[in-house]
Amino acid sequence: MPVSPGQYITPAAVNVPFASGVASVDTIANTTVTVDVLFPAGRFTAAPNVVPSAWSGAPHQVLQVTVNNITKDGCRLYVYRTTSLAGMGVFWMAHQEMG
Repeated sequence: MPVSPGQYITPAAVNVPFASGVASVDTIANTTVTVDVLFPAGRFTAAPNVVPSAWSGAPHQVLQVTVNNITKDGCRLYVYRTTSLAGMGVFWMAHQEMG
């Protein structure tokens, strides 16, 4: 699909399965904690690419956010933070490669 400068392309426009959201996790100082994410039912036919990102006003306290155990149905996010915080947000987005 040709794209013009400044043109915005949505996943639906190119028929790419896509999902995103924010997971809430209660962190414990200097400890890795996890949170499971479920993708919308039937969205993916194979394990998608998943990109997690910390949603924090104190990024120097979030040392790592990673993802593992990715399936077509969901994934597990891992968060390591130097301080405890209830309800820290972790933004994630997932897309399935087509082709």
